[in-house]
Amino acid sequence: MQIDFVKELETGVSWQDKQHKELLQRLSEFATAIEEGEGLEKCLGLLNFLDEYVVVHFHEEEQAMHKYRYPDMVEHLELHTEFIDKLASLKERIGEGGSCEALTREIGAHVVDWFRKHIIVKDKVLGRFILSRSSSSVSRTF
Repeated sequence: MQIDFVKELETGVSWQDKQHKELLQRLSEFATAIEEGEGLEKCLGLLNFLDEYVVVHFHEEEQAMHKYRYPDMVEHLELHTEFIDKLASLKERIGEGGSCEALTREIGAHVVDWFRKHIIVKDKVLGRFILSRSSSSVSRTF
């Protein structure tokens, strides 16, 4: 299953869009691997990537929110925390012997849907705010 970075997902903030593109590419690779019958190794690989990704990506968004005094920062950070908790829960379930196949639908539904909705609803608003507050320090992707 191909998961494309479409115009609807662009925030206009180049670093944010670049990271979102990488995320969706990895999720697409994961979905394809599952469709092709690859198992636990791919699942763990994706979850390990997401662990690293959220640390970097969420931290950079948090730094931008602080820098520009984003008024909805607390709510946005709470959503990030909820996702991190869900990710930890998924990894724990696999570690307890849960099969990747059994969790695939949940991972797909939660991770892919969460990021799509989060980018479209929350990150686009954040991106517009960053662009409105920044000067040439943030390049636009459009």
